[in-house]
Amino acid sequence: MAAREDAAPRALVVGAREAGAPVWTTRVTTDLAGLRDLRVDLDRLYRADGRAMPFLAPGWLEAWWAVYGRRGRLRLVTVWEDGVLRAAAPFHEVRRLGARVLAPVGGSLADHTDVLLDGASDGAVPALVGALRDLADVVDLPEVPPGANVRRLAEVWPRPLLARPSSTTAQLPARPVEEIVAGFPSRTRGHRRRELRSVAAAAVHHRELRPDEVGGGVARLLALHREAWAHRTITLEHTRPRFADFLTRATRALVRSGDAALVEHRVGDDVVAVELVLLGRDAAGGYLYGHRPELRDTLNVTAMLLAADLSAAADRGLATFSMLRGGEAYKDHWHPQTVRHERLVLPLRGTRRAAVYLHAVRASSLARERLREDARCRAAVARLRSARRAVGGVGHGPR
Repeated sequence: MAAREDAAPRALVVGAREAGAPVWTTRVTTDLAGLRDLRVDLDRLYRADGRAMPFLAPGWLEAWWAVYGRRGRLRLVTVWEDGVLRAAAPFHEVRRLGARVLAPVGGSLADHTDVLLDGASDGAVPALVGALRDLADVVDLPEVPPGANVRRLAEVWPRPLLARPSSTTAQLPARPVEEIVAGFPSRTRGHRRRELRSVAAAAVHHRELRPDEVGGGVARLLALHREAWAHRTITLEHTRPRFADFLTRATRALVRSGDAALVEHRVGDDVVAVELVLLGRDAAGGYLYGHRPELRDTLNVTAMLLAADLSAAADRGLATFSMLRGGEAYKDHWHPQTVRHERLVLPLRGTRRAAVYLHAVRASSLARERLREDARCRAAVARLRSARRAVGGVGHGPR
């Protein structure tokens, strides 16, 4: 383990200082030991943040850094008001295109990227902006949802920033699935109800695992995940031992703190699927699941998962359930609300390196958008041609 490398707390004056005004200090924590020392304070701040998802929970941050972190690169920026933690930005430094970049702890494994803020403290936002100023060339946040705390930083950011479209997420209200299906158009409603009846007929039941069962549960989840995607595109990182190590550490910590549920779906005594559900402050999210491939022959797997997930989220008093990142077609069958994330790049300095980095991000984003638009056009043409062939097949022959 790396030695403690925390920078000494430094005073930060926000605006004019008056007698009796609060004293603001900042700290930059650079190693795992320092991150663990802040666990209690970070947990208090996390639970005070009404929008936070477990990607910012101490258990997730510690697990990711223990497995994926590089010595000396952690940049956990914390802001304190009279000794009380008011803001935390869990970043790490990476080098990209010659620039020093602050990227979120969690990397591509986190579906949301944000910072923690105490909404009751007006000075937290300018204090955090000031604390970040000298640490790198840019801050790059790839998956910023609407209403994220970092958008408050963007509103007062001292330099022009870059915002580009990022991933989409699919969200449903946290209500029993039968209530949601009741509001679908009649044809869709009939399909979904038949799928739910097949789940009920199979007598699928669900069980949340205890913290001491997490190790075996995660191993089964990943094995079933590999089986289910054996002949389809799978995220390569999900097949690696280090991901299994990370997911076991993170899930054990989050289940223990009540910020996740590891759910087994059973038919009789047989485990047919395992799913990790993250439990945020006002929303739940299905993070990863695996199932027996043959299960698809007898029932709709999404219907089985949603029947359990939506009821569990409603029972916990949460507002929404998210299927998290990705625009897969199967999600559209449930008429979710589509939420667009943004990639925010915040320049910390007016250097050439920062300018080159922003230009490169803008160019690559535009290129991806053109490719997606071309793909949509090709798909539309293919559908049109297919429809014309179908019409031609039932109509008159050549004249």
